[in-house]
Amino acid sequence: MPLFLEDKSKNDDMNNLSSIVENSKNYSFKTYTTCKICHEKAIGCHYGVLACQRCKNFFRRNVHKFRDFICHFDQKCLSNWALAKKCKYCRWDLCIKAGMTIATSRKQNNNSNKIVVAKSSTEKLEINESYQSEFYIKPDQTIIFNTLNNQSFTLYKEHTKGYSILEANARLKISLGKKETYNLSNEFIEIARQQDLDFLKSHSNTLHQIIQELPGFGKFSTNDLKLIMNSHFYPIIGIMTIKLFINNDYYFVFNGGVQMSRQVFTALYGKDSCENSMKFYFSLKNLNLTEKELGILIPFFLSSIGNLNQIENKETMKEVFEYYCRALLYEFKCNKRSLEFMNNFKNVSSMALEINNRMMNTDINSDPNGK
Repeated sequence: MPLFLEDKSKNDDMNNLSSIVENSKNYSFKTYTTCKICHEKAIGCHYGVLACQRCKNFFRRNVHKFRDFICHFDQKCLSNWALAKKCKYCRWDLCIKAGMTIATSRKQNNNSNKIVVAKSSTEKLEINESYQSEFYIKPDQTIIFNTLNNQSFTLYKEHTKGYSILEANARLKISLGKKETYNLSNEFIEIARQQDLDFLKSHSNTLHQIIQELPGFGKFSTNDLKLIMNSHFYPIIGIMTIKLFINNDYYFVFNGGVQMSRQVFTALYGKDSCENSMKFYFSLKNLNLTEKELGILIPFFLSSIGNLNQIENKETMKEVFEYYCRALLYEFKCNKRSLEFMNNFKNVSSMALEINNRMMNTDINSDPNGK
């Protein structure tokens, strides 16, 4: 395992992890966001929107009274919540504009709650014929899943935008028939090894930032967060740089200018690690996941801990995994993914933990061939 992952004190950003965990909000999946009307803490989905207790009660009390409301501030309070709180007319207007309806509430109560859910970690993800059958999702679930998917997608786009240039350069090289080859001298391997370490530290910081912003991960201790980050550290690199796996090679380029090609990958990690990793990454790419699916796949992997007994907050981890698994399956259903696709996804995702463990157990400070 890379040393910077074993010893968080060596990473300046990770020194503050304890205080971040202690000061973070205790998110749950219906309360991690804010009320769509007043922007205070939401308690759940009510009358079709995520709302706090006060706004929920206000809407319920005034369903038959709103026609008598009058604004005494010339509707200026619509842009000033302090005024809107005192003005029933404008507060009602804000509720309606946010999407509150009685019809939605009735629909929430009448709809059944059926969804295919994986019960355990990625390795044991079971997909069967029931995936193809029709299921219904409550409106509040739809809001939650869409919010999780959209937020994960936003984070994914934010942290992978720089790779489009590398992809364009790679495709230009390929079109010109150019291929990067290196003289694998001891000096070069040392340079490549240092550039790889620098990238892994950068990826660790990026992953830390993503976890901080993902809903549901705010309750975990420092030790739990370390395990979560390490559980799929290398597969997530593949997810984030997926567009750089082209023509059976890897076109990621370190900041120092060295391309992490198969040649360099083998020199740093050994032939077996390279071949197994490439098999996984290209299998993942061949699934042709959308960027939104790739975005939600990151928290899905992060919450797929191989050995749950290592986690201190086990119940929260189960809850986080269940919600992100549901969100991922919901995205697959929205994209009309077939049963064949689901079986292929199961097979690919089940490889992730093994690939990560193999890479983590490689000491990149030593010669992988034992020389």
